[in-house]
Amino acid sequence: MKTYTVTDEDDGARLDRVIARRMQEIPHGVLQKMLRKKDIRLDGKKAEAATRVAIGQVIELRIDYK
Repeated sequence: MKTYTVTDEDDGARLDRVIARRMQEIPHGVLQKMLRKKDIRLDGKKAEAATRVAIGQVIELRIDYK
């Protein structure tokens, strides 16, 4: 599982764009599939791609992608 805490730089941005920008080692296709399958959580809850993030929220990617 990978985690990222939202900073002021990402405040108000869409979840999918924050993940794409901060976790570039994950291919775009894998990211989209994770979003469809709800394998990405925001503060422990399932989240949609268009969800806006706020400072201090924790993004969790629940896969073992390497």
